[in-house]
Amino acid sequence: MEDIKVTDRYVLVMDDEATIRQLLEDSLSYLGYNVTTTTCGEEAIEAYSNRREEGGKFDAVIMDLTVRNGMGGQEAALAIIQKYPDVVMIAASGDSNDPVIQQPEPYGFVESIVKPFNLGELTAKIRSLVGA
Repeated sequence: MEDIKVTDRYVLVMDDEATIRQLLEDSLSYLGYNVTTTTCGEEAIEAYSNRREEGGKFDAVIMDLTVRNGMGGQEAALAIIQKYPDVVMIAASGDSNDPVIQQPEPYGFVESIVKPFNLGELTAKIRSLVGA
């Protein structure tokens, strides 16, 4: 796979599992994206809001739907959408039968991805949403 550098693209990742956060950060960084990671919905809302208030934005947000000991992606997505309706969010879950994964749009997500996923799947989803 070719190594591209897209230094003007920013992705926010929210996942409560450290290994998943690191995998996503490493993979997206390899593809040239600037990555911010958070562990729960509350942190994701804060990170997204802070970036917007500073005049920037995230080109995409990847939200884990199920978070232990914190706000999950579905609730956090609603909070972000209310303030920033132009947000581009991808729902992530290990449960392929989750209604949000099956039909992400009614829940405010533009796309979904089932864990575990590979770099090819992730690359295709991100590039289709925010470009190379």
